[in-house]
Amino acid sequence: MINQSNIYDALHLYRTKPDVWSEIKNDFPDILADLTSFEENPNCSCGGRVSKYFRDKLKTDPNIFNKYNKYPEELNARISSRIQQQEQNMLAGKIFEIEKGEESWEKFVREFLMAGKQFHSFSVVEREDKVAVYFL
Repeated sequence: MINQSNIYDALHLYRTKPDVWSEIKNDFPDILADLTSFEENPNCSCGGRVSKYFRDKLKTDPNIFNKYNKYPEELNARISSRIQQQEQNMLAGKIFEIEKGEESWEKFVREFLMAGKQFHSFSVVEREDKVAVYFL
């Protein structure tokens, strides 16, 4: 079932499926220009409009998108992959110990903080020969 939490995944999958995407474009001609742009370039500013449009549609009719779910296995795999990637990128609740010194800190920042990892904040505790970094 397509819902608020997986509509973005569904849109990205369906834009690559000509049979489904044609149906969607025929059924929603009021955003045809954005659908066409999104099909060609999912990173365009129209992507947010398309996603919002369908989230709003789902609020009024939770089943509106189910008829397009012709590739449920692919959609489930895409959703599982996204969730797994988010979990791998979440640093909250983890503790890392690094050697003291600028070189170690730079390496840590490059490998963890600048690599798309997610966290709200962190705290640093200096120990005898290491530094502990607690992510919140």
